[in-house]
Amino acid sequence: MSDIGKKFVQAFGAAPDIIAAAPGRVNLIGEHIDYSDGFVLPFAIKDRTFAAIRVRNDRKVRISSMQRRNKVVEQYLDAIKPGLKGEWERLTQRAENKYVGVPCGIMDQSVSLMAHSGSALLLDCRDLSIRHIGFDVASSGLELLIIDTQAHHSLTDGGYAERRASCESVVAKLGITSLRELSLNQLESSHNLLTKNEFLRAKHAVTEMQRVMDAVIVLENKDFASLGLLLNQSHTSLRDDYNVSCPELNCAVDASISAGALGSRMVGGGFGGSAIALINASHTKETITAVEKAFADNRFKAPRFFTSLPSQGAEIIQRG
Repeated sequence: MSDIGKKFVQAFGAAPDIIAAAPGRVNLIGEHIDYSDGFVLPFAIKDRTFAAIRVRNDRKVRISSMQRRNKVVEQYLDAIKPGLKGEWERLTQRAENKYVGVPCGIMDQSVSLMAHSGSALLLDCRDLSIRHIGFDVASSGLELLIIDTQAHHSLTDGGYAERRASCESVVAKLGITSLRELSLNQLESSHNLLTKNEFLRAKHAVTEMQRVMDAVIVLENKDFASLGLLLNQSHTSLRDDYNVSCPELNCAVDASISAGALGSRMVGGGFGGSAIALINASHTKETITAVEKAFADNRFKAPRFFTSLPSQGAEIIQRG
């Protein structure tokens, strides 16, 4: 029995029938555009969430977490509203939209389900088609450092929803299906039809979609210097046009670049959370020291650091 299975037995007194695992993810580039039918380029990380399942002999579902052992959620299957049929990515997205309350796109669910070890996942969020893009920085003496700023990160406080609503407003005003259809020239020529915020939000989406496609080309050519520049441009756009960064994220990015990183940017929904820095592997300690010093100088909570190679997506790791 796996270690997870043993923990399940210790916690609940019975062996699980199935144990499944799903990874976390880091989005290399393509932020806040999955809900605008854009392209994104995430990869799965080695850190995983495990779910141990035991079949009951009634219609009740009981869910508990090792992190909140004293809280059990119970529901009868007959009381759960039917969801979408098939399409696993859409089902998991619906769970976040309807039950958690985050109006997220489809990226997180897709990469967690479909990622391959050693590759980033180019996902077309309009039709869910995918292409695995080799992502090997180690052979070039590089490393992707992930910086957890430990700043508060919440996507249910309205900031995320407001930005998505701005994008949807642009779509409605311009009579298009999604921002995927909009070129930068078309956006600029329609400037007078939009509010300042709507224009800036749409500008980020349009330029970020192009950065994703550019990133695919430079990855295929192993042109990591150009990839670094795209990461920097993405952060500037998220900071200035989409306004989802925060002082801690900006500090992590600026300190990494000052320490010699090829590129750095915030990742995720923003308002806190993590940043990534593409660095020379031989300079990892120096980069970490520089970021720690910058955080201390600004009296921020000390950040945490980790690295991860592109890893496998969700899988069943034990049956019976």
